[in-house]
Amino acid sequence: MAKRRTAGEGTICQLPSGSWRAQVSLRGRRLSYTAKNQQAARDWIRKIQAQIEQGLTYDDDQTTLNIFLEG
Repeated sequence: MAKRRTAGEGTICQLPSGSWRAQVSLRGRRLSYTAKNQQAARDWIRKIQAQIEQGLTYDDDQTTLNIFLEG
């Protein structure tokens, strides 16, 4: 049986195209990232989780995510 992730830890799944999708919930909204391999998706989740711990948040309807998701 696969290990179940805890709440807020994120989700990783493989798409039919072979790429991987990583998702993290932030204040009821879902952040998504598509990567070529599973390790890149895991790295993205770790990076976003670290940014959330440092105060990453949504600012009303406009997000402050564009500076964090590049690269």
